[in-house]
Amino acid sequence: MIFFLKNTFSIFFLICLSFKLAIAEIPSTIVFKAGEDGYKVFRIPAIVLAANGDLLAFCEARQGDDANETDLILKRSFDSGRNWGKIEI
Repeated sequence: MIFFLKNTFSIFFLICLSFKLAIAEIPSTIVFKAGEDGYKVFRIPAIVLAANGDLLAFCEARQGDDANETDLILKRSFDSGRNWGKIEI
């Protein structure tokens, strides 16, 4: 019985450790940040993988609040999302 409990605990520990390691390897990048690039608000983001492997991030951008005009903007990544280019309108 003790052998069974030790093995069960070891398996549980290894499973928890593998989940922690898997989560720790996922990097995050902020593509659109409020107040940067001349826009106060970014809304409704979307990311698309292009046929050539580029990532294209789109969103609606406003220089003011909801009553202001909107621009549909794009940022492009050539390296799987690690770095993003400048805004394209």
